[in-house]
Amino acid sequence: MPMNCSENTIEELEDYKERLSLALRAADICIFEVDLQQQLYTFFDNSEAIFGVPGDQILREVQLYSKLEPEEYRKAVSAYFSHPDDVPVIRAAFESIFSGRSASYHARMKAGETDFVWCKVDVAPVMEKGVPVKMIGV
Repeated sequence: MPMNCSENTIEELEDYKERLSLALRAADICIFEVDLQQQLYTFFDNSEAIFGVPGDQILREVQLYSKLEPEEYRKAVSAYFSHPDDVPVIRAAFESIFSGRSASYHARMKAGETDFVWCKVDVAPVMEKGVPVKMIGV
């Protein structure tokens, strides 16, 4: 019996996801997404390769911060992910994102209580009507 278009598309998406996952692991890259308006990390994939912590655990732990005021949110997220000495570099990257520009930086990163790891972080804003609504990074 021939497959219909939707079955074929689902199969193709699963194949694509598996290839992407293998490539991320091979390159020691994780991908994340942040809803800037909701102050909420919505996606974190392949974090195990870098931090030894599953992405769903990271999402659960940082979700608590989304209820904070913006300045308190930034402080909490910085404490969760970054070395205190690298806060100025990360702050500059966020300023770029909120201005609608991509950013790249090197910083010591962690996930909660894990050890710090030097990372090159590349982030880009997702714009809607000229406003950055999301940030996607590797």
